[in-house]
Formats: sequence, structure tokens, C-alpha cells
Amino acid sequence: MIFQYIGNWINELFDFLKSSSNTDVAQALATLVGITITIQIIVKAFQVASGKSQTPTQELVWDISLKVLIIGIALNMSGFLDAIKISMEELHNLMSENKNLYSVLDSKLEATVKLADIVDDESPYGTGWFYSGLIYLSFLLGIIPSFLIVITTDITLRLLLLIAPIVIFFRAYSWGKQMFDQWLSIFFTNLLTVFIVGTILNLFVNKYGSFINTQTQAIQELDVLTVVGQTLIMSLLLF
Repeated sequence: MIFQYIGNWINELFDFLKSSSNTDVAQALATLVGITITIQIIVKAFQVASGKSQTPTQELVWDISLKVLIIGIALNMSGFLDAIKISMEELHNLMSENKNLYSVLDSKLEATVKLADIVDDESPYGTGWFYSGLIYLSFLLGIIPSFLIVITTDITLRLLLLIAPIVIFFRAYSWGKQMFDQWLSIFFTNLLTVFIVGTILNLFVNKYGSFINTQTQAIQELDVLTVVGQTLIMSLLLF
């Protein structure tokens, strides 16, 4: 269906970007490792010479060890970075109750198409296209906010995963702490958004599906205009 196609296209795009950029990023970060450690030793030597460091050996060992650990994660040594990315994706899926939100949107579209076809068949001659068009219009008006939120949270997650090596690398330095904290903050905010949207979408799909089934049965007894009007109002209220 159309929404799952869009979701798959986004995944394929970011998979391509990730595969094409990861090698260059890893090489650039690996080059910086030696430079940064050298600079760290030089700075510590100046601090000792100026009398600002009383325990240079311990401080240097601690600083370098911490940096090597963080940089090692950024360079995906022993697969730590891959494990972090997988965990982030699993949390994202968990917040959406392990459901593909694009497929949830497709299920709404399928129910709408079903009702539109029946309305088209039951409409007076020559007016089917108008009434069925109103059904699709009500769907679009209601689905746009949900779709924009779903696609935004999905793209945000992909971008966070894409820049993860750089952000984690910057965390090895005091000036990169704020950037790392913002990266984590965006991730958890995105998780909360996915949880809220996923919960609401799942509830609305069941409600909207039941309403569509009711309207499908009622169209034999009610006039088409009444059914279309109720559907328009219901879709706007639900979405």
C-alpha cells in the first residue's frame, strides 16, 4: 500500500546514506584519535610545567582511557555502536507497540476505499464521483496530521542514527557534552511522540474501522448524503 511504500522508501534512502557515509566517517574519526591524544599529552605537559596539575600521570591516564573508550564506541569497535543503534530502533518499535505505523495508516485507507466504492455504487446516477470524492477528502483531511507526525518521527530516528558516531565522538570532549545531551534529549522526545501517536492511531483505527463497517451496513437504509456527512464529521473528530 501507499504508506508502507513511503516508509520503505525512507528506510532504503537512509540505509544508502548510512552505508555510503559510515566508512568515510570512521576513517575521519580514526585520523582524529591520534591527533587528539597527542594534543591531550601536550596540554597536560604545559599544565605540569605551569604547576596547575599536581597528579599529571593519574589525570592523563584517566583522561586518555575515557577518551579511548568513548572513541572506541564511536568507531564501532567490538560492535558497540551497532548494538546501541539496534537498541534505539527496538525502543522506537516498542513505543509503537511493535506495529508498523505506516501499515496502520494503510488500514485506514483500505476501510475508506471500501466505503467510497459502496457510496459510489449507491449514489444517484452521475453523482457517485462527487460523494465518493467527499469520502476521500474526509480521509485526507483527517490523515494529514497523523501522517506528518509518523513520517517526521521516522526521519528523526534515522537522522539520529546517522549522526550517532559523530555525536558520540564529540562526547569525549567537554565541549561536546551539550551536543550529546541534546542528541539524547531529541531521541527520548521522539520516543515519547511515537508512543503517543502509536497509541492514538491504534485506538482510532479500531474506532474508525467499526464506524466504516456500520456505515457500510447503514447505507442500505440511509441516504448517501447522510452517510457521507457522518463520515466527514467522524473522520475529523477522530483524527
